[in-house]
Amino acid sequence: MIVAASPRGRMAGTADWTARFRRANLRMIVAIGWTLAALFGVLALNPYLLHGDGLAIPVWLMLAAILAVTAGFVWPIVRSSQEPGSGSDGTPDECWKLGQIYYNPSDPALMVEKRFGVGYTINFGNRASWLLVGLLLLVVLVPLLL
Repeated sequence: MIVAASPRGRMAGTADWTARFRRANLRMIVAIGWTLAALFGVLALNPYLLHGDGLAIPVWLMLAAILAVTAGFVWPIVRSSQEPGSGSDGTPDECWKLGQIYYNPSDPALMVEKRFGVGYTINFGNRASWLLVGLLLLVVLVPLLL
């Protein structure tokens, strides 16, 4: 969604920074996804790796791996967001509710850069975002109700 549904440098002169910021975010998401997949794979193979009730990899080591990967990929994002040429994201201030919720029906972008922090957020003014939120709730609630 970040690749297809987020704007490409709304402000003049920040297109290069926006592209680097987007790439750094995507790298972080992919790295964390692969790390979690590897850890879940090890947990699934745990009965074959270790006979008994223990874990093949201690919990503290799993948490340390997740934190190390996250820190390694968040650091370039934080560093790039502090660059002099990073500039504004180009979204109007009045469209940000509580500093974190972006609602702008006239903005066609589904995903926008977060005003504070790292990453992207959904434009709740876009109708497709409500469909996405509904589908996510459905995926979470259906197994609980069945």
